[in-house]
Amino acid sequence: MNDLIDKKIGNEVEGNVINEIFEGYVFKITGGFDKDGFAMKNGILTQARKRILLKKGSKNFRFRNGYHREGIRMRKLVRGCIVSADIKVVNLKVIKNGAKPIPGNYYSYINISWIIPFNSN
Repeated sequence: MNDLIDKKIGNEVEGNVINEIFEGYVFKITGGFDKDGFAMKNGILTQARKRILLKKGSKNFRFRNGYHREGIRMRKLVRGCIVSADIKVVNLKVIKNGAKPIPGNYYSYINISWIIPFNSN
């Protein structure tokens, strides 16, 4: 897992770096959380936490009571987009499938059209 350190959000990672089970897979880093639960934010080119000014509609800004006014902004603490040793959860997206299916992945064995509900109208 040390090969993931110093990679940024959006970088692609070979599956065998993570585990031998994922041989032939290619993953894309889409985000993550650090040891205290602060989310990674794309565009902040550091491994540390930063306090940034967020407005309504941007990522990591949660709409709550009192924040419905026009032009409201809020300063929040977020983690940079570079993976470090403090990152405990890394979100990955499968870009390229390998030869073997991922064990325990329910959706790789069934037809996806049976899951998606359709309108009865």
